[in-house]
Order: sequence, then C-alpha cells, then structure tokens
Amino acid sequence: EGGVGVVVRDSTGKFVAGCATKLTNVFSAPQVEVLAARTGTVLAMERGYQNVVFESDALHIVITLQSHSIDRSVIGPVVENTKSLLTQITGEGFTHIRRTANGVAHRLAHFALHIG
Repeated sequence: EGGVGVVVRDSTGKFVAGCATKLTNVFSAPQVEVLAARTGTVLAMERGYQNVVFESDALHIVITLQSHSIDRSVIGPVVENTKSLLTQITGEGFTHIRRTANGVAHRLAHFALHIG
C-alpha cells in the first residue's frame, strides 16, 4: 500500500485544493512517487489549471519526467502517460524541492494510508 498527497496553491501560496489517495498493489516507492505526480497532473487538468509549476521531493521522478527519452523501466508506462498529460498543461512542469518544503503533501500521503 501507499499514500498520495497532492496540494494545490495559487501564485501567492494560498491553498486552493488538495487530495489524499490510498494506493493498493504498489511495489516500490518510485512507483508511488510517479503515481503521485500523475495524480497531481490529472487534478490540474480536471480543474483546468494552466501556468502550473509542479513540485516534488522525489528527485529521481522529477528527472525522469523532464527527460525526453522514453522510460522503459517498470514504471515507464505511468511515466510516459504523465509526460503525455503534461503536454496539455502550460507551465514549467516538475521541479524538485526539499521534503521539508513539501510537508503538507507528505502528511496528506500518510493520512491517505488510513483511508478505508
């Protein structure tokens, strides 16, 4: 099992939206991290957000999503799907931040583990 936490803030840092999702049948931390990235991307698309900057504390996933190469790893299908979705949203894509700057999303991910 894994938990995903997504927080949406406006350009001033004010909370706009968020979600917590429990994942089952996951096999690795990188898989959970890329699913979190995809969840945030889908949320932005569903809400019609544009000019988006996505932040993640998972450096490996940020680098993978920024790569122009096709990801042929086990998590590659989710990576490639997320990259495809990102082309439909204007903005800077994914950037790396320290975990200490990602505290609310991290706590939401832990909360998601207790969702029924």
